[in-house]
Formats: sequence, structure tokens, C-alpha cells
Amino acid sequence: MLKKIFNSKYVIIVSTLIIVYFGIVAVYPLIFNIVTSFKKTNFLTEDKFVGLYNYKTMINDDVFWIALRNNFIYLASIIIVGLFLSLIIANLIYYSGERLRKFFTAIYFLPVVTSLIAVSMVWTMIYLPNIGILSSLLYKWFNIGPLTFLSDPKLSLGSIILMDIWRTLGFNIVIIVAGINEIPSTIFDAAEIDGVNPISRFFKIILPLIRPQIVFLIAIRSITSTLVFEQIYMMSTPVLGAPSNSTWTLVSYMFNVSFKDFRFGYGTTIAFFVTIILLGMVIGQLKAFQLKYEDK
Repeated sequence: MLKKIFNSKYVIIVSTLIIVYFGIVAVYPLIFNIVTSFKKTNFLTEDKFVGLYNYKTMINDDVFWIALRNNFIYLASIIIVGLFLSLIIANLIYYSGERLRKFFTAIYFLPVVTSLIAVSMVWTMIYLPNIGILSSLLYKWFNIGPLTFLSDPKLSLGSIILMDIWRTLGFNIVIIVAGINEIPSTIFDAAEIDGVNPISRFFKIILPLIRPQIVFLIAIRSITSTLVFEQIYMMSTPVLGAPSNSTWTLVSYMFNVSFKDFRFGYGTTIAFFVTIILLGMVIGQLKAFQLKYEDK
């Protein structure tokens, strides 16, 4: 029976369609991107082969290196600060009881299902120097400011990162709480009998046993931090990358040189560089999961 199914013409048709689909949505765009990166083109009046010129331009481009640095700062902040806060809050939620656990999980998860554009607009208003709630509270309680969070080169990127940490907390918490729920209750019972305090229980029991969830979250946050764009686009003032090139990221800079300067050859060069970074992250994730299973 199985032999007849696998020899069926329907299997051949479906397999062919899958291959064609993969070629259209993945292989062709990648090849087109690589070819375009060797051109100087705006897809309208100019289209000529320039070899490695775009790659040399990228290496010597100060703004590109600022964008790359900002991406690493963004990634490190989201992973270190975001996961640290998520672990603490998830642990507190887990021990808050079944009803409160569901309530707090739902509250923290709300920003995840809210439009990123809407969240960015709300936080932009929160950051307003004179009428924004954060600036007003800092001035009223600590006599600080009024601060121009999104207009100050020293504060702008950090302000956007703070918003994104808050926005992604809910997703991280749900994954971590799910991981803690998978730990057999007998382990916690044994720890309680042995008189293990909550801090030791967290570091010596919970943290090692939810390593798969932590590895997953690190992989996801690494990819999303590399591809960050919408919040940068919405919250950079007065123009993309402002103030003083402090909020450029690789994707936002690629967008700017491609769709505002119409330097599509250079834009695809940056896009190919981002692809290489993402490929490295995926390989790292696969190796991390491989080590996890080898340990078992």
C-alpha cells in the first residue's frame, strides 16, 4: 500500500511544487541578491557591473560600521538584560499560584500580540520631552530633565532597546514558564525536603533544566535583533538613523541606501552581509541543540 502511495503521480506533483516554491521564494532571491551586489544599479537608468566595488564601499563606510555596532549593542542588551528580567519574572510568576500565574502571563503577553507599529507610537509619546509621561515623572520625582530620549544621541538607541525589552518580555516569560512546568514535581519535592533555599533551587535546579528554552530564546532574539527595523523606523527622529547616526541598524541602513538613495547594488551587498550573519546564527543554534542532545 505504501509503495503504491509513494509511486503515485500525486507525490511526484506535490514534490515538484514544493521544489519550485522553494526555488522561487528562497533560491532565486538569494542568487538575484548576490548578482545585484556586484552591480551599480537603480533598476531604472543605471545598471552596470562593478565587481567588488560595493564590498569595498561597505568596508570603508563609517555609517555601516556604526550600524553594525548598534546591532551588536541591541543584540547584547536584548539577550542579557531581556532574558535576565524574563527569568526572574517567570520564576516569580511560577510560584504565584495557578490562577495568578495565568493572569500575569496574559498581562505580560499582551504587548507581544499588539502591533509593533502601535507599540512604537505609544512609546514615542511616552518619551516626549515635555508632555511624555516618563520625562514628566523623572522631572517630578527626581528633578531630572526634561530629557529628550529620542533626540539625544546618547539616549536614543537605549530608549528604543528599552521599549523592545519590555515588548518581548511576555514571549520570553511564556516559554520559560512552560519550561519550568516540564520539570517533574518530584525534583522540587526532593529539594524542599533537603532544605534547598529558593535561590539555590533556581540556579542549581531550574536554570540547568530549562537550558533548551534558554537556547531557543537566545537564537530567536539574536535573529530578531539582527533584523530589527520597524521600531527603528518609527522611533528615529526626525529622520531614519537620527540623531547623529545613533540609531542606524544594518536593516534600516540597507533600507535607506536602497529605497531612498536608490543604490540597490550597495543595498543588496549589505543584505548579503546580513544573510551571512543570520546563517552563522542558525548554524550556532543547531550546534547548541546538538550539544544538548549529546549531553543527554
